[in-house]
Amino acid sequence: MDCALAHARLRVPRARSAHPDCVESARCQPRLPFGAVRRSARIARWRNDLDSDSVRRTVAPVTGTAAATAEGTRRYAERATGAGLPAAAFRPLGRTGLTTSALGFGTYRVDESTPDHAVALRRALDAGVNLIDTSTNYTDGSSERTIGSVLRGRARDEIIVVSKVGYVQGQALALSRKREADGKPFPDMVKYMDGCWHCIHPEFLADQLTRSLDRLGVQRIDVYLLHNPEYFFSYAAKRRKDVPIETLRDEFYERVARAFAHLETEVARGRIGWYGVSSNSFGDGPEDPEATSVERVLEIAKQAATPHHFAAVQLPANLYETGPILTRNNARETQSAIEFAAANDLAVLVNRPLNAYRQGRLVRLADAGPVAAPASSIAAQAAAIAKLEAESPGKRVAWGKEVVAAARSVTTVADWIRIEGQIRAQIAGRIGEVGGGLSGDAVVGFDQWMARYLPALDSFLAAQRAEIGERGRKATHAALDPHLPPKWRTESLSRKAIAVLVNTPGVACVLNGMRRPAYVDDALGAVRRPAFTAQAGLFRALAR
Repeated sequence: MDCALAHARLRVPRARSAHPDCVESARCQPRLPFGAVRRSARIARWRNDLDSDSVRRTVAPVTGTAAATAEGTRRYAERATGAGLPAAAFRPLGRTGLTTSALGFGTYRVDESTPDHAVALRRALDAGVNLIDTSTNYTDGSSERTIGSVLRGRARDEIIVVSKVGYVQGQALALSRKREADGKPFPDMVKYMDGCWHCIHPEFLADQLTRSLDRLGVQRIDVYLLHNPEYFFSYAAKRRKDVPIETLRDEFYERVARAFAHLETEVARGRIGWYGVSSNSFGDGPEDPEATSVERVLEIAKQAATPHHFAAVQLPANLYETGPILTRNNARETQSAIEFAAANDLAVLVNRPLNAYRQGRLVRLADAGPVAAPASSIAAQAAAIAKLEAESPGKRVAWGKEVVAAARSVTTVADWIRIEGQIRAQIAGRIGEVGGGLSGDAVVGFDQWMARYLPALDSFLAAQRAEIGERGRKATHAALDPHLPPKWRTESLSRKAIAVLVNTPGVACVLNGMRRPAYVDDALGAVRRPAFTAQAGLFRALAR
């Protein structure tokens, strides 16, 4: 299982317990499958990296300056607004002096072997998106290489590159295991699960930064974030259950302090411009054992250097996951994570705007794409299923009524998919029982019956799934629209979901995965219409 996805699932409310992707993530995203050719190429790259003392240059340098600049990003914004984007489509990136687009390009599943991904990124950069977010572990480095290839030939000073570090997967995991075998392990390694470790020790940060710069083909990463360091708490919950939470928190923030001290040296070397933290638990209440605190990491940064270069936080937020917006867990519980960050001139990057976890289930905040009209209504399909079941041997297969009853009680597609899997398993078991008791001509008749029944059942289940999805989307639109300006009420759900976050006070940039040009066009619609202020009441209404 993908490491970020596994952690995201654990971060879904435990009775309130947590998220993904990460979606950053949850972040919540499956790893792309690699075919045999891609797998061989990747293994070869691993060997090259592991056998070499220096990291090899794989992407030609981009043109212009070494990094994004205040002048370059301002020039980009002026050109984009001159071409028709509203002024509100750009805003300051916290205390960095850079100007960012309100919509950013998230690259969790971007892969260099899929041409559409690079095409979509180019389209975004041409259309008014000048912030790209990636990480060392996204598609095992392929995401960073794709970005590097797209940046080639572009004005580097106009584009803000954000990358993250912490996950130990793929090539990084192979390297870490090799170092262990050689007696030179990276210190402070968190072995969260098989196939996914985590580390923010300075030795690991330095190594991974070198590799990221190489893959990106840039001299400097503009903003470099520790990626979900709260894995430390997740690991401790399994392996160090007897240690008091305050002791664990002290150790956790000591590790963050060492990381920040090192990142200040990377700023001095010119390899990064600014740094920060991406955490799935910034929005959790202080009572949560895995909660991270924007306030506390800022205090650590102030101790790391004067002046310090801590400038950004990244967190998941959407219409249903509102902790970073509503939960007052900073400044003696008087400010939310986003409010505190904004008050201290920290850039807030929001991820997972369209993948929400609600009551422990994934909800996709987007309208369904075009689907073929069903051959008949659900009622007609239910009647046809009932007729076929009446013809089953001994009338021993009867699931149509069960499907209809189950569908009435389900509110999300994620719940329905789980129930549908259970229904299919039980139907398969019943059919096996019935078929196993037949012989001779009865077997032929049963096979003929199944040839009619199973396709009809598939169609029936799919129709129920589509209807449940549409019902959920209509309910979300109905709850959301009263809180939106009239001109926004006819927009797609994805545009509304992104626009609400873009227009939430304190948010600098909303990161959206846009791996197809059509996704770029849809998301840009969220910043083209007039701005508004998303009030707290909107989020409270949706939480009911």
